[in-house]
Amino acid sequence: MRKYSTKKCLLFPLSLLSVLVNLLLISCAENKISQCQKIILLTQKMAQESESYRRTEDIKKSVASS
Repeated sequence: MRKYSTKKCLLFPLSLLSVLVNLLLISCAENKISQCQKIILLTQKMAQESESYRRTEDIKKSVASS
């Protein structure tokens, strides 16, 4: 029968815990990146719609003043 030191017995669970924590952090980071990408896309779409609205209003003003 092999005798393991207490230090060796603790290293495996700690390394496993470390791996699990790293996986959770990576997953969390990926979710944050995905959320940021969605916010950027929504902001770009809002800017495009706002620009389109301004053009429409400019056309209405120029037609009304003619």
